[in-house]
Amino acid sequence: MSSPSASDRRPAPAPRHFDLAVIGTGSGNSIVDERFADRTVALLEKGTFGGTCLNVGCIPTKMFVYPADLAFGAAHGGLLGLETRFRKARWPEMRERIFGRIDPISIGGRHWRADENENVTLYEGHARFVDVRTLDTGTGEIITADQVVIAAGSRPVLPEIEGLTEVPFHTSNTIMRIDDLPDRLLIIGGGFVAAEFAHVFASFGTRVTLVNRSARLLRGEDDEISERFTEQARRFWDVRLDAEVAKIESYDGGVPPTSPTAASSRPT
Repeated sequence: MSSPSASDRRPAPAPRHFDLAVIGTGSGNSIVDERFADRTVALLEKGTFGGTCLNVGCIPTKMFVYPADLAFGAAHGGLLGLETRFRKARWPEMRERIFGRIDPISIGGRHWRADENENVTLYEGHARFVDVRTLDTGTGEIITADQVVIAAGSRPVLPEIEGLTEVPFHTSNTIMRIDDLPDRLLIIGGGFVAAEFAHVFASFGTRVTLVNRSARLLRGEDDEISERFTEQARRFWDVRLDAEVAKIESYDGGVPPTSPTAASSRPT
């Protein structure tokens, strides 16, 4: 057996060291301001630069909610003695207006950090800890840092429903980028995200069915708010309470749920 060569016996190079490592480019990106101009910083991001709020959260959703409010008001002006009506939502135009503004901000933010900040190094991979203050960047490089900030955000969690992964479906991350308004939409859940999207799509003319396993929507709010909101929601959406979706399967006309626990169950 031959003995190892001198090159084989060389120790592995020490990981690159930073003063600060930040996992996530949403709220985490806002940490790196002028206070860190004289420090070395690693930014680690696997997904789209800018985080949840910019790309799939409060900014785009509220940009949809405002025209939805206008559409809803026009459709129900008669309640206030007004002769108004809602005719049509130009969804592709609306979507392009919103993401035509948001996407360049995300791209510009990435360019700023990757190319214009000499003290910042951007690693675009799935980061994970391999030791104390030691990170596998997901790019083939290991780094260390004096301080590590975890600002990774969150992602949609799919419910364990039989057949769900076998049919086309959307999450709150993808529904805003669809090509056209659906004629009918099933929303599973009754929290604020579900309620917000129900309002948007119903206001634009989609027939919305919302399935909620508890007896009220917005259970995280005060009881009086939750009860009153549920009462009003049932005026405008097909709300199924005390119902849990057990199975989803496709058919020629769409994707209906099977909800054996629902008090009233029919395909949607």
